[in-house]
Amino acid sequence: MPNIPLVDLKANYARHKEGIDAAMKEVIDNTAFIQGPAVKQFEADFAAFSQVKYAVGRVASGTAALHLAMVAAGIGPGDVVATPSHTFIATVEAISYTGATPRFIEIDPETGLMDPQELKKNIDGVKLVLPVHIHGRPVDLDAIGAICADAGIPLIEDAAQAQGSDYIKADGTKVRCGGYGLAACFSFYPGKNLGAFGDAGAVTTNDEAFAKKVAQLRDHGRTSKYVHEMLGFPERLDTRCRPPS
Repeated sequence: MPNIPLVDLKANYARHKEGIDAAMKEVIDNTAFIQGPAVKQFEADFAAFSQVKYAVGRVASGTAALHLAMVAAGIGPGDVVATPSHTFIATVEAISYTGATPRFIEIDPETGLMDPQELKKNIDGVKLVLPVHIHGRPVDLDAIGAICADAGIPLIEDAAQAQGSDYIKADGTKVRCGGYGLAACFSFYPGKNLGAFGDAGAVTTNDEAFAKKVAQLRDHGRTSKYVHEMLGFPERLDTRCRPPS
């Protein structure tokens, strides 16, 4: 039997080699290695693709995106974050990085996604809900969003596997994953359906103040050169992720 890889990065590179090599050469020629103009362009393009106002693409990984988004949302020690047990460890790691405690919500066995009824039964004391779209399949955002609204708590989507996925609402309208709750977090790990040359991530949101806070947090809390208003993190994205034009 032939050994067929789940993701063939070499074949993908060969298919787009000319454009990728040209893009990498441009980065090197301009020595724009960290947060270069290409990253800003990517942020604008990814926001448009995700049908949101803002994308903070200058974060180092999907895990960093989750961590920074929760910090920006005010999550910290003593808080409880509801998330499904069926997910990659990064979801729970990011919760732990903030000092918060994960509360695992059972999944719907038919979908593998967070069960809204289980969430409703376990919502007391929860400060934030972090559902996970698995393999591009969106969670029931309407049901989960209604529970969050009733409880007065934010919803942040773990959309690490959901670039380009649409959630179909009860009235038939579509909402792109990444634009439903307060924010969403994406991973561009090389094996993802939109992968970088290395690790990378993004946070999407329609909230301008939230986007600015995430951008500040990922750059040591910086507002300008050597001016730091808060304790931030070294989670800047370098320009190797630049896609070919």
